[in-house]
Amino acid sequence: MSYESRRHRMISGQLQAHDSFNEKILHSFQKIPREIFVPKSLKEVAYVEGALPLSEKRKLMTPLMLAQILKRVSLQKNHTFMIVGGGSGYSAAILSPFVETIFLVESDKVLMREAQKNLEALYIENVVFSETALEEGLPQQAPFDFILLEGGVFEVPDAFFHQLRPNGMLVTCLLSTPLRGEVTLFKREDYMVHKEKIRDGSLPLLTEFSNASEFNF
Repeated sequence: MSYESRRHRMISGQLQAHDSFNEKILHSFQKIPREIFVPKSLKEVAYVEGALPLSEKRKLMTPLMLAQILKRVSLQKNHTFMIVGGGSGYSAAILSPFVETIFLVESDKVLMREAQKNLEALYIENVVFSETALEEGLPQQAPFDFILLEGGVFEVPDAFFHQLRPNGMLVTCLLSTPLRGEVTLFKREDYMVHKEKIRDGSLPLLTEFSNASEFNF
């Protein structure tokens, strides 16, 4: 079966079978070849329903999880987006049609090179790469309309809420244990941060966040 056919099956069997999505979201998942974002040994299973390992500390989130995040946030063409722990660049590729600029932050040099190569191969030109410590974000580029912490955290560092615009949103997998968590949306409103659950789900801990303190906004 061709990879294109597998993408069709992923969309019908994993996305549309579990939720409703607009055509723009579905088109982005159909357009982006997921197989180029995984290690060579996993290309034949690139379209399975589960999360796929990229390295010892990173996983490619499931298409359904990413689609449900995209569905719950209001993105506009003039928005600026930051992905922290962006791995091999798949989420950036999926999100690239929806916003003006994406800043991809990654501390893993190998994954950063992979992300650059993958997005260049797809002629995606609105992603800016930053190889830096994840827990710092990019205060020099703030404020952002949306931040995705692409991994699990026990707490969100205060600094990230200060890097959001008013009414900006942050999504991450908020862990209760190393293997259990909830995909959670935080929205900044004036000097308050409100949060809501998007779905159950777990991603590997972003280890650089393991000592993060509770936020006080």
